[in-house]
Amino acid sequence: MTNDRRIDDIRHLIEDPFGDRGLTPRQAAVARLAAFGYTTDEIAAELGIRRAGAGSHMANIKRRIGLGKFGLTRDLVKQIQEVLK
Repeated sequence: MTNDRRIDDIRHLIEDPFGDRGLTPRQAAVARLAAFGYTTDEIAAELGIRRAGAGSHMANIKRRIGLGKFGLTRDLVKQIQEVLK
């Protein structure tokens, strides 16, 4: 794999790491922020939604992609590590 291809793959993972998981655009935005360590309150503030809405999105994301509380971060790191191999 060429370096350009790896860079493109990493860019895709950073820009839309959950796009192939069947998430809505809003869920993908919430998941991306959670993967970077944002709290529910921070996600709500960043996206201009209520805290309850951010929490609801997180619950739906976890159920849809089958990850635990910290799984979003682990999943993103795992995907990036796979690209770097």
